[in-house]
Amino acid sequence: MTNPLATMAASKASRTRRQMVAGDPSARDRDDFYSTPTEGTLALLSVEKFYGSIAEPACGMGHISKVLIDLGYNVWSSDLVDRGYGAPRIDFLMNTYQVDNIITNPPFKLAVPFVLKALELTKEAGGKVAMLLKTTFFESMDRSPVMDEFPPSRFYPFADRLQCLRGNDEKHGIGGGMMSFTWFVWDHRATGPLTMPCRLRAADFAATKALAHPSRRKPKAPTTQQELFQQAQP
Repeated sequence: MTNPLATMAASKASRTRRQMVAGDPSARDRDDFYSTPTEGTLALLSVEKFYGSIAEPACGMGHISKVLIDLGYNVWSSDLVDRGYGAPRIDFLMNTYQVDNIITNPPFKLAVPFVLKALELTKEAGGKVAMLLKTTFFESMDRSPVMDEFPPSRFYPFADRLQCLRGNDEKHGIGGGMMSFTWFVWDHRATGPLTMPCRLRAADFAATKALAHPSRRKPKAPTTQQELFQQAQP
């Protein structure tokens, strides 16, 4: 049965996706391509455990994926735009293949359709969805139906300011000042109300920043969308 919220969100996002897939390498920059610093991913993994495979559907240059791989996780990376990492030109919002878990930092303007699609693709496995989003995702009447019908299980705001990088530029980005980021976690097996177990401090993990520099090894990219997601099956 088609979810009307997912259909509405996907329709609203279609114009942005068409612009991003056009092939302009700067398109994702204009559409919220700000990569996740290593300490951001390490902070999440200090409070959440993931079992089974992990899909990273907005992998960019591999900032999240490389941290996960270095820590022993099986990761399948893709992106709508080819940035030299993972499987390129994969439209996550069109996927139908079930996966165990999804961890990503999606374009913020596509956050709602990303959340809905991720919940759909992880429901069968009963896994988790973790999204790094602006803390203001809690706000806005446009997102209220999603938050009311599919509230996250847990959320972890950063006590300090996490500086998300502009692409691979370690000197320029957003955050480190006015912007506040939070890891939102949807756990299909969780029961009970939304909780905030703790706040995270990016500074506590900054010493390991060199762990997954984007210049590190690249995985063998699956050649098709089907191959990408079939690899994740047991």
